[in-house]
Amino acid sequence: MIPQLGASQSRLPQIRPHHFNVVVADLYCWGQMQMPFCFSGLVLLTLFATAGRYREMAVIALLSFIVKVAVKAIMTRWSGMAGILNSTALMHATTLIRTILYASGWSAAKPRAVQI
Repeated sequence: MIPQLGASQSRLPQIRPHHFNVVVADLYCWGQMQMPFCFSGLVLLTLFATAGRYREMAVIALLSFIVKVAVKAIMTRWSGMAGILNSTALMHATTLIRTILYASGWSAAKPRAVQI
């Protein structure tokens, strides 16, 4: 036997399960924008860690965090939950672009000495 809902709960709007599926599928599509930037950024940040470029990694992480917070504050007002996913995608894109710009300035002739 199914318990009866109380009087306060019966006034809640009826939400169809199909609606949740549509919302989740829509957010999943927005979330897929992060993937190319995320994985390529991870590979390049691994390169930075291997080369001992920790200061550059810290600058990139700080810049990416500032971009994410600023864009999240703006985008969530316009597009709701999708704004959070868009800000994360832009954060990963910022990480990738800054990493490529830093790495393009490296000289292959002068490897950086690692201090222990």
